[in-house]
Amino acid sequence: MFPSIVSKLNMLDHQQARGNKAEDINKDAVSSDEEFQPLSIHLLIGKNVQKVLKGYGPPHKKLLSTYKYEWWIYNENYNSYIQFGVINNKIVTILAVGKDVNTFPVKIGESRLDFEEQLKITNKVVIEEKASYYRFNLTEEEMKERPLLQVIDGIWGQFYFDTVTNQLVGVRYLNKDILLMQRPYSLVYRGKLIEPPFLSEKQRKSIESGEEGQILEYTNILRERYGLTKLQWDEAAANTAFNHSKEMKELDYFSHLSPLYGGLEERLEHANIHYIQAGENIAARYEDGFSAVVGWLNSEGHRKTLLNKEFTHLGVGVYEKYYTQNFIKH
Repeated sequence: MFPSIVSKLNMLDHQQARGNKAEDINKDAVSSDEEFQPLSIHLLIGKNVQKVLKGYGPPHKKLLSTYKYEWWIYNENYNSYIQFGVINNKIVTILAVGKDVNTFPVKIGESRLDFEEQLKITNKVVIEEKASYYRFNLTEEEMKERPLLQVIDGIWGQFYFDTVTNQLVGVRYLNKDILLMQRPYSLVYRGKLIEPPFLSEKQRKSIESGEEGQILEYTNILRERYGLTKLQWDEAAANTAFNHSKEMKELDYFSHLSPLYGGLEERLEHANIHYIQAGENIAARYEDGFSAVVGWLNSEGHRKTLLNKEFTHLGVGVYEKYYTQNFIKH
């Protein structure tokens, strides 16, 4: 038995939401090992990690993820920022954010027009395997912000756009199992759904801590790309942000206004944080931190906060799939 409906919402703080449903239609029943190729990073999907070690060297850090894989992160230079997701020494997903990473057949920073000359965007992406059938249905907003396409057999790409500048800001390549585990779009399926693994409290805390640091890096990559100064980590603001994310999850609400501690100003005052200017972004139920950051980038109010030239520091708090950014000018 499979659930007839699986719902996921990606929410922004003005109650904008993306609803992603997986509808069970069971009742309706309808190469060889290449050398490392830095010009075609998607071809590393399915390859042994030795290919990555040969081309990139040891990762600068490793982090757990919600989806079985371990992130190998290369973040020494933001222009070449890239992450490889690894399961059992095999590469299952790649996230490229640095503008100099060669994400052939597209390029980070290119225009929407140039992108569409290379790849055709569609609102339906189908995966068929033996008796199983999966169809992702993309909304117009999703096709504009983060279209999904099959690049080659067995490899899919999510392409993240800044919808204000119409430029590509990041690329995620992934295999079938990871795509079906994350389910980032509305899904109609016949067959078995792949579920994320159970996480111990220790694993969850490790993942949350890693996501917080990654969100700082994604934010700084984008700020640097738009000619702004990078933000410094603020531990006190991060603690305040984490407490708000945790409270939203546990009390089942989604708002800047805490029923216990009030708005951002009151919460910062309660934490004895002194500041000249402050701002906050919140999001929920995104598949990971990068997706949340792109969501903020493409929402007018959040974008202004994310790219505010006055801010000097950032604290990030992640609790399960709830995300809070507290921006500070000291």
